[in-house]
Amino acid sequence: MDIQVRHGHHIEGSARLISHVEGRITDEFSRSSDKITHAEVHFKDENAHKGGDDDIHCVLEIRVAGMKPLAVNAYAGNLDQSLEHAIDKMHKLLEHSFAKAGKSGVVRGRDKSVKAQLIDEMLDEQQELEARGVDNAEQIVR
Repeated sequence: MDIQVRHGHHIEGSARLISHVEGRITDEFSRSSDKITHAEVHFKDENAHKGGDDDIHCVLEIRVAGMKPLAVNAYAGNLDQSLEHAIDKMHKLLEHSFAKAGKSGVVRGRDKSVKAQLIDEMLDEQQELEARGVDNAEQIVR
């Protein structure tokens, strides 16, 4: 999984911050790392030098093989909290997206409609009946 960390002008993008963020993303999404191809984390200080509550904006975007990119937004008072909120939201979004993809029959990274699945099942059943020597297998399956 390729991980990129980006930040706005008012956030110090130290090597320590980048290493911490890469570590958190790797740890949190390790069980899905075979599906996730890319992750981007963007930090922005919404109020710059003015300060304020929940002014650190974190956007976490994850690209999963065979799916559209997924992104979440989170706001908090500091970088770590905004990252943790974004990670929590992304876990929920990934869980929902994987469950939804499973219902529609994701096959080799492409969605397969329920209708196409039924047709495949019918053809398989027809071939099985024909292999057993059943006459009129096509009519039986219908």
